Amino acid sequence: MPAQVKITLSDKDRKQLEKYVKSRKTSVRLVERSKILLLAGQNIPNYKIAKELNIDVNKVGRWRNRFADKGLLGIEKDLP
Repeated sequence: MPAQVKITLSDKDRKQLEKYVKSRKTSVRLVERSKILLLAGQNIPNYKIAKELNIDVNKVGRWRNRFADKGLLGIEKDLP
């Protein structure tokens, strides 16, 4: 299994992710991605995040990597 990417959240990013989680207008997908990244920002391993959120560990890794590459823009929209 490849090493997971370390996620360091800026205050601005953390506040935006928390806003997504709390908003009732945010899509379910974006809420899930935001929760993944908030936990990843606390240096929690992918397998623990997957277990806590009841999702696949590969999904956690995918969104962690996408955020590392493109920031918030990488998680806000699905790829075509």
